[in-house]
Amino acid sequence: MIVEVVLFILVITAGLILRYLPHILHYFPMTPDTFFHLIRLRDLKYESEIHTYPKFFHQFIRLFVRKKDPIPERVLNRFAPFIDVVTAISLYLFLRLPFGSIIALATVLLFLVTPIVVRNGIPFTIRPMGLLLVTLALLCLTLPFPFNWIAIIPYALTLLTHKLSTQTLFFISLGFAFFDLQTIFIYLAGFLVAILLSKGYYLRVLRHHVTRVYKFFTGKHYPNLRGRGLLLTPTVIGLLLYLVVQWIPVYFPQLMVILGFVIWIPMIVVPYFQTLLIVWGSVCILLLILWIGGESYKHLYIGAPAFAFFCAYLLQNGIFFFALYLVSLVGCVAVSAYLSFRFPHLSKDQVEVLRAAKQLDDPTTVMTFKSIIRAVEYFAGKSSIWVDFSKTRGDALMQLIIEKKVTHAIVDKQSKEVIPQAKTIQQEGDWFLLEVR
Repeated sequence: MIVEVVLFILVITAGLILRYLPHILHYFPMTPDTFFHLIRLRDLKYESEIHTYPKFFHQFIRLFVRKKDPIPERVLNRFAPFIDVVTAISLYLFLRLPFGSIIALATVLLFLVTPIVVRNGIPFTIRPMGLLLVTLALLCLTLPFPFNWIAIIPYALTLLTHKLSTQTLFFISLGFAFFDLQTIFIYLAGFLVAILLSKGYYLRVLRHHVTRVYKFFTGKHYPNLRGRGLLLTPTVIGLLLYLVVQWIPVYFPQLMVILGFVIWIPMIVVPYFQTLLIVWGSVCILLLILWIGGESYKHLYIGAPAFAFFCAYLLQNGIFFFALYLVSLVGCVAVSAYLSFRFPHLSKDQVEVLRAAKQLDDPTTVMTFKSIIRAVEYFAGKSSIWVDFSKTRGDALMQLIIEKKVTHAIVDKQSKEVIPQAKTIQQEGDWFLLEVR
């Protein structure tokens, strides 16, 4: 038991190191979404111009901060990796009894070092909380009746937290309902609880969510980055090998019956837990392939716990699968470490320039890079537009400045050279606050 506890602590530590490397190396690891959530935490009434987002995540964190206290953004940013730790602990607790400590530990280790999970677990965003709630919702389905109905709570909280997690959980639940019809009723109950807990606000989120998905499938959408999902989730091979090695050869006749849409549940004798995980991972792969709205690799992120489990589960099949697990593990650590060292970030100089823009008189419109337009709004409190300075130059840049009524720019040294007649207001290192009109 002591050995198991020590190994578990080492596994958690390995996951935290990969997530904290960017916080040690850089001043402020971030994505553009980071600052939307920081702004929402500062003002719970804040809404995006084009999106309607759920609010539970921000309301939950606000419970631990007095209303008038400013929230230290760097402290919040460093808190983010611990959400993945809670997900890992949940996985371990549910897997330990039915599958033993070795498979449970191997699953948690692979989950914590999977690159797509590490990348999303570094900065302060909502995705790790979405993954945690989806994981809890699905794992709670494996509890004996009536305790499995506890899943209503994480189902409802998923809807109130993260839209990508919501749509992924919907398709997983729909697929698993072929094997356990209760899943549909639990999902519907969670939907009603979400409406009640949000006092009807979730209906507004749902309406916007459905409208956005409809636009994706009927109109223009940005390019789909499927390849990125496969690159960042090498553990997908675990589920595919499990199906090929253990499931399809034994249950091929029953599989043909399912494909013929003649469902007879007693014919499927795969254990309940494995069936849930098969559906979980398979649906995420199908969404990666079939989802046309762009960035479908993010659906694959929600399947990371299932993929990690099957890689670990195959360990018991002999030395070949043990070697395959080690290769996956080493590959995951290597890619995750690379992503951690190269993670997008704000330097201290950038933050100082952003804070300096707060002193500018309104009306002010700041021109800057796409990656930090939310940061301009957060630190400087100014409206902003983004420009690709490598492609927009000369007369085209001046026309844009006039049309958008741009008054200032926050740029690096290289981009400063393409803005004619700009006046330097403040310089910090290689970053500049410029007056352009």
